[in-house]
Amino acid sequence: MNTYILSEEAFKERLHQKWAIWRQQRRFYPEWPMWWGRYTKKQIRLFCIQEGSERRRDFVKMQNFLYKCIYDVLQNTYPHGQKMTMLNRLKAKITRLHGDGLQRIMLDNDEPNWLLGERPALFHILQMRKRQEARMIRSIQDECGNTQRTIKGIMRAFTPSCNVNMNQSRWKKSVSRTWPKQGSGRY
Repeated sequence: MNTYILSEEAFKERLHQKWAIWRQQRRFYPEWPMWWGRYTKKQIRLFCIQEGSERRRDFVKMQNFLYKCIYDVLQNTYPHGQKMTMLNRLKAKITRLHGDGLQRIMLDNDEPNWLLGERPALFHILQMRKRQEARMIRSIQDECGNTQRTIKGIMRAFTPSCNVNMNQSRWKKSVSRTWPKQGSGRY
């Protein structure tokens, strides 16, 4: 579930309305845990799935609309300057649309999957450690075919793939500007 929707007022209002309906069903169950387990948890899950699918549907519609606008601008006979301005605006909207989606992705270091003030349960701690372990790079094979297992070896294996092409004289000039000269007394 995307936890971002929990902070939206419209979602909270709809959830509050649904909760009133779900509470009315309590009288049909002999015990509270039975009502919670058999009815309410399923309704909450279904409601969140529906909200998520509605948001994805809206996202796809908006994305298709913006791409159609780009196509229409390209097919029209606007002057070049005006066409570029329109295309840049549409590109910014698409970038913002995708950026909003990326900000909502929940990672362990951004947003915990427990409420503010709530102590994490053992499940949450184990889940967080599993995710950290899955992201950890333990070994890598370099260009020569050697398996690197140390941090320095892994960093050396990644360094050539960074494609940093800077000529030697430019590098020396930039370093000499940023580092104090020897004997100047500044560090």
